[in-house]
Amino acid sequence: GDEEFILPGESAMVRPKRQFRHRQTVFASATIPQHRHFLKQCKANQWTLEEPIFVCTSPGEALPPTLQHAYMVCATMEKKVSTLRRIITKLHQSQSNKKILVFCDPFRNMETMALAVAQDIHGTLFQEGKTSLANDSIVSVLKMEDSLSQRAGATQAFASEGPMRVMITTDLAARGLDIAKISHVIHYDLPPDSDTYLHRSGRSGRLGQKGQVLSIV
Repeated sequence: GDEEFILPGESAMVRPKRQFRHRQTVFASATIPQHRHFLKQCKANQWTLEEPIFVCTSPGEALPPTLQHAYMVCATMEKKVSTLRRIITKLHQSQSNKKILVFCDPFRNMETMALAVAQDIHGTLFQEGKTSLANDSIVSVLKMEDSLSQRAGATQAFASEGPMRVMITTDLAARGLDIAKISHVIHYDLPPDSDTYLHRSGRSGRLGQKGQVLSIV
């Protein structure tokens, strides 16, 4: 439509018109469940004037080819925390300059897990307003019930440069999180379906970089 506006310093009598005639909007996603139904709903609910055009690129390559996938078997559920700690400790010993993203179910006590991991790698558990991003190793927790500022702080701490960064989170971070140089994704709890596995694992191996995905089962 036509929009009238006044440029700074111009007289109120001068009202140039800015006209918008054509616009293209692109929505991108690694997966769109029931995409045919979604496209019809867009027009039926008048979200769009016309039914959107669906474009699928490289449908046979859902996950980055630079990712390596592996799993580790635990004898009992009680040993999962110690297994996670051993994995991260070993990664820290081999080369400390890593970013490790750990996915858990929401009912887990992620703060307790994060504190134990921080102690293992002689690091710091991130606390908003108290932890300097210049610290050597930082372990942060990202979960839905935290405030926006807490979530932003935890994400910033994980994204910051440093010898080692670990973030323990839920599927809150499985989609839309674009942080460079995530070297490892660990599925502490297995995802509920293949799409979630795709989104979680896709946090690593971005833009042609190598990454490793490890599932604890």
